[in-house]
Amino acid sequence: MIPPYGSDRKTTAFTLLLLLILASALVPFAGGEFNPVVANVLVQSQPSGVAFDSARGEVFVSRGGQTSDTIAVISDSTDAVIANVTVGGSPDGLAYDSARGEVFVADYGSSTVSVISDSTNAVVATVNVTRGPFGLAYDSARGEVFVADALQGNVSVISDATNAVVATVSIGSAPYGVAYDSAKGEVFVTYNFDNGVSVISDNNNQELGNVSGLSAPYGVAYDSAKGEVFVADNGNYTVSVISDEYFAAGTSTSESTSSAPSPSSTSSSATVASSTPSNTSSFSSSIGASSSGSSSFSWGYLGLVALNATVFVILASRVVARRNAGLKST
Repeated sequence: MIPPYGSDRKTTAFTLLLLLILASALVPFAGGEFNPVVANVLVQSQPSGVAFDSARGEVFVSRGGQTSDTIAVISDSTDAVIANVTVGGSPDGLAYDSARGEVFVADYGSSTVSVISDSTNAVVATVNVTRGPFGLAYDSARGEVFVADALQGNVSVISDATNAVVATVSIGSAPYGVAYDSAKGEVFVTYNFDNGVSVISDNNNQELGNVSGLSAPYGVAYDSAKGEVFVADNGNYTVSVISDEYFAAGTSTSESTSSAPSPSSTSSSATVASSTPSNTSSFSSSIGASSSGSSSFSWGYLGLVALNATVFVILASRVVARRNAGLKST
């Protein structure tokens, strides 16, 4: 028995609605794996350092190419460049000073640090440091900025109240990354050529000790929840995790560490764990596809094709059923 025409039309509409919902759910996967990139902001030249201004919702990006020694200011509400600030030569690392609403820029090529006001997006001060400033970190407790002078083997300490260098700390060769440990009042600095990490007290701007046994360490970040410091151990293809519990006021010796301390190790050696690469999912392929505009065959695309085919078959079967019903009635 053929169902009434009205009932048949409602069933068809409901079926098509469900299929449309399923098709919409698969749209993000149509070009490959799910792509987390929601925008690409063109800043020209060679972007390197990035700092986020939480008060104004803006992102500062250093551009140190041969044609542009500027900082691009991006609004996080529009994902568009709203200002360009000219600074010193070959800018690289940046640090945001939340107390004063300023952004400190390491001008590697001119051996200066430019200070930008986030209210005017203009340079309000230029601080001379030793050679090749690279990484920076802001110490919120003391209102100071620690600058790794890569070509000199120093860390310059700048007061944000006076925009002047108040101390210079000598550490290992080629310091690059800087991270501030707010719980301990310590600053961790990687020195690339001497394969270690220096730990500086912000109380007296003196080195407390260091972690050696790494290989060309580069970037560094502080985990406030765990009291640990993560170091990109470039030469070992690992990330070394350092506990900040080891270093305390009065510690002055340098201890060699390894990724697997022996059971006989005592508290005189720093705790370091190395995290090796594992088989994890990566978004790199989909990010690359988004940037280049290319796409690849995927299961998501196949699913869309299958849904379209299903819709076509259902519609065709409905048309045939109605035609047959009309023939029988005659």
